[in-house]
Order: sequence, then C-alpha cells, then structure tokens
Amino acid sequence: MDVNGSRFQLILGYDNWAACSDGQGLLGSAWHPTQPADFTRGPVALRYDLAAQELTLQKRLFRFIAAPKDVAPRLENRRGAGRDRFGNWYWIGENQREIMVNSAGSGQTSHFWAQNDTLDCGEEPEFGEFGPKQIVRPPVVSVLSGLAVTEDHYLAVGTLEPPGLLIFDLHAGGPPYQVRWPEGIAFMPFDMAVRPGGGVFILDRINATYWELDRKFNIVEHSFINNLTIDEFQPKDSAFLRQSTRPDLGGTSLLTVDVDLPHDPVAIEAMPDGTILILDNGPDPIFSSVYRYKNGQPIGTRLTTNALLQSVEEEKRINFRLNGYDLAFLPATSENQTTPGQIYIVSADGNQTF
Repeated sequence: MDVNGSRFQLILGYDNWAACSDGQGLLGSAWHPTQPADFTRGPVALRYDLAAQELTLQKRLFRFIAAPKDVAPRLENRRGAGRDRFGNWYWIGENQREIMVNSAGSGQTSHFWAQNDTLDCGEEPEFGEFGPKQIVRPPVVSVLSGLAVTEDHYLAVGTLEPPGLLIFDLHAGGPPYQVRWPEGIAFMPFDMAVRPGGGVFILDRINATYWELDRKFNIVEHSFINNLTIDEFQPKDSAFLRQSTRPDLGGTSLLTVDVDLPHDPVAIEAMPDGTILILDNGPDPIFSSVYRYKNGQPIGTRLTTNALLQSVEEEKRINFRLNGYDLAFLPATSENQTTPGQIYIVSADGNQTF
C-alpha cells in the first residue's frame, strides 16, 4: 500500500501477466510459452517483451515516407561492395570501370584499381637478360559487376566482357589475376556473397543462375550431365570403350515457372551453414520472396515479405508494398541468445530496411 493506505496488486513477470484476462481469455493463451514477445492477439494489441520482462503495446512497423521528388535506385545501377578483415571497404565506381577503397586507418576514400594501372610502361628487356618466360599482359576488361572479399582475404570482382573474374590478393598485393569463364557458358555476374570457408557465391540475374566457387575459385559442381562422353584416350583393346560422365559447369539454374521457386532473382546472401538465400521479385509485383538453396537444390519453404503486414496498422495495410532491392543476413550472437538470426531487406525505393 502507499502512504495513504491505498492497496495495490503487484503484477510482476510473465507468469503473473499470463494469468490475467483481457475479456477474451487469459493473456497467456495468446503468447508462446518460451517466446511470448513474438505472439500477440490482434484486437488486444498487447505484447509481452521477454527481454525487458514487461507488458507493452504491440509494436507497429515504422514507415519512412519519401519526398515527392525522391529518385528510387535502379537494380541496373547496383555494382557491389565488400569489407576486408581490417575494416577497409571496397566498391566498384560509378563508371563500373574502377575500384574504390575507403581505408579504415585514415577514413579517406581513394582509387584502388583501374584498367590502366597494370599497363607495362617499363623498358623492354635486352636479349640475354633473365626475365619471365612469358610477358604478363594486363587483364582486358570493359565493365565490372559484383564484388566480394573472401574469408581468405581475396578481393573478387566480376567482369562482363570478357566474362569472368578479377582476383586481387589483398595480403600480398600486386596486380589482379584474371579468371576467364569457359567459352560457350553464359556468365553475367550481378551480385556476390562470401562463401563460408573461402570462395564466393555469384548470382547471374540475367541468366537466372547462381554459381558456387571454392577457396581456390574453382567451380563447385552440383550436378552431372546424364549422357556419357567418349574419352580422348582409349585402351589398345578396342573391345572396351572408355566413357565418362561430364560435369555440368552451367551453374545452378533458378529459371522456372514453379511459383515456389525464383522468377526474378535480384540478390544473393550466404548463411553460416553454407546454404544461400535468394531474394526474388517475381512473379508477385507487390511483395518479394526469399528462397533457400543448398548444393544446388531448394530447401525449406519460401518466405514472403507480406509477413510484415501483421505489424502494419490495419488501416494502412491496403497500401503496404515491399519489393526488395537487396538483402543481408545477420547471424545470432552468443551474447544474446534471445535474438535469432535476422534477414534485412532493403525496400525498392532505397530509403528503408526491414
């Protein structure tokens, strides 16, 4: 009781609040016993915060309203960025022919690499001098697209012409090593994700394909072509014919008419267990979907951004849209076991992350 002698009933903790009634039943019946913060009863709009151990109003999704003349980003303008283990950020310049870096030590942004940086302007060696057997020619590239820094401290940058990659050794330094894609195989890198254990995942949006490269930047084969090919070398005894199953180097195709598989993949992200997430903007023009893949095969069920509708005020739900521009995954931390891994999706207008 207080100083005036008035008596109060103390309600403390989840068990006490769960035993209270809202006129439709006990509050505990609307909450999950181990994660009550994630469950509410619609008309009541109450929520129990497990971390703070308190009863609150149900959280509502904040919507940022863009200015009338705001210019939304275009998917065609996405180029790629990544950070190394020391906190330096790398990204492809606006002209898509230059790589920039923001140094962690100075905080300054500067030029990192462009085509002309590797031109050999030195004197030609005279006859009889020691030198490389073959003169190293600078990589010839036109447009850069997609970038990631691997766990082994390599900077991988996609090239559209010729199709392939530029690999920079950030530890040893020096000019990049050029990887040309096999002829006859379509490859237009759009987005990259760091592969756990080294290497990268590459999304080809135009051809609706993703690729997995190991720590040595070799293609990880997820399937084999069924038909057998005759080997070049054959035994002297012609009665025995050597045949081999040819690996499928075409990547993992995402192109399908199945509603439960991607239609317009726009971003790729790696999970700690080696699976990947694909952000897809089709066929629903209002909401995006997120698919999960492992070893070239879809696993689990797709997630859709319309799941956020339950957090939007009822009178505003009719106008809610969420097409994705990019996504990222933040794994759960050991310091806070109550917070699971979270997917962050940037809206198509580029002004808000959900």
